[in-house]
Amino acid sequence: MKLVNRAIFLLSVISLVISMVLFYNLGIYCDEYNASPEMIYGGNWGLLLEWGNLIILFFICLLAGLRLFRK
Repeated sequence: MKLVNRAIFLLSVISLVISMVLFYNLGIYCDEYNASPEMIYGGNWGLLLEWGNLIILFFICLLAGLRLFRK
């Protein structure tokens, strides 16, 4: 069971890091080409969904880490 908890924690951290790097690259693209994140994601709703994705991944990492280090 400990191996499964480690795998869930590791995969969630990797997923969060990938999403954060993509979001960072989006910011660089928007700055260089004078665009906006709303324009890239197709509106405010798409940008809110991306922020929601980052928040959900953060809480998954937090809960998986608590579960891993508590036992």
